Amino acid sequence: MIVMRISGIIVPSISANMLKTNNTPPSNYFKNAVEQENHPPEAPVIKGPTHGKVGVTYEWTIVSTDLDGDNVTYYVDWGDECGGAEWHGPYPSGEEVIITHKYTFRNNFIINAMAEDEHGAESDWTYFKFSTPRNRILHNSIVDWLLDRFPISRIFFRYCFNI
Repeated sequence: MIVMRISGIIVPSISANMLKTNNTPPSNYFKNAVEQENHPPEAPVIKGPTHGKVGVTYEWTIVSTDLDGDNVTYYVDWGDECGGAEWHGPYPSGEEVIITHKYTFRNNFIINAMAEDEHGAESDWTYFKFSTPRNRILHNSIVDWLLDRFPISRIFFRYCFNI
């Protein structure tokens, strides 16, 4: 007899010889099925930078523990519009994993992650904020400041100074 695990329940499968006899399983067939509950992993914990620059690759660590000791795979959605959702793993339960990502534009991002064990049980979602703030522009002169602050002043300076 072959044993299969379906959705956390161990179920004996019907063998080919069993089907050849009279197409009925033996009387103890369902008594051999042993129910084993599969617990989902804990929600992952993400540690790493909360802000950074565009075009730089950053590292975060992610970890989740499965109560049953099952291997864990992580689904991470980086929150950008570049199709950045990725699966990472599988990894042993409780092992810290380093994941990397590079943002290509400025914004405030929410990194969403969840863990899934090897039997398909999913954890709750975890959220982590990361931002790529705008750089402050330093003005070297009052004229530069005026031109940036009041774009219409460009017309005035061009007219007055033939620039």
